[in-house]
Amino acid sequence: FFDYWTLYESGLLNNVNSVTYQNCTFYHDVSLPYFEDGFTIVNEPLFRDCEFHEELLFEHAEIESEVFKNSDQGDRLKCSKLSIKDCRFNAKFIANKLIVQNARIVNCLFNTKFEFKENIVSDIKITNSNFEGLFDAYESSFEMFSARKCIFSDFVGFENCNFGCSKSLEYKYVSTFTYVTFLSFTNFRGTNFESGLDILNTNLKESP
Repeated sequence: FFDYWTLYESGLLNNVNSVTYQNCTFYHDVSLPYFEDGFTIVNEPLFRDCEFHEELLFEHAEIESEVFKNSDQGDRLKCSKLSIKDCRFNAKFIANKLIVQNARIVNCLFNTKFEFKENIVSDIKITNSNFEGLFDAYESSFEMFSARKCIFSDFVGFENCNFGCSKSLEYKYVSTFTYVTFLSFTNFRGTNFESGLDILNTNLKESP
């Protein structure tokens, strides 16, 4: 797809992997339609092994199915910018083995599992979002990481992750959890914070 693409709802025909877009490359921005008077409803799985060279945007949507159903392939898929704003996820969010330049999650509610494993992320900011289910970022790398005004209700796993930039001690690479509340166990086992960690204003129910 060489131009801007809108993900309109369409009836999904039976196919092997039950997705709408498989092995596709999007060279321009991709987004859901925006309706001011109500949420956009996503009832079908959307992507399998697709690449995004510009922004993939989900805004003001209610997600009732998995967004990504990627295969367990060896190579990581590219996503230049992932933006999720004002969304409710009632199905598992699973996005593994990605290379993401920029990720923004703002004003969102994830009612079930959030899986973000084995990813390489240059810059991610999670703001005013709540995670009701398990949060798993196993073996992911975050050069710049910021979470602010978020609540994690279930188990949180940052096992064997790498935060920061070993070549710089600039504050922008310090991993920050600001006014973040962890209501269950948080696992940082085997994790490195190359440029520092700021948990001054973090509420921890259990020792991490």
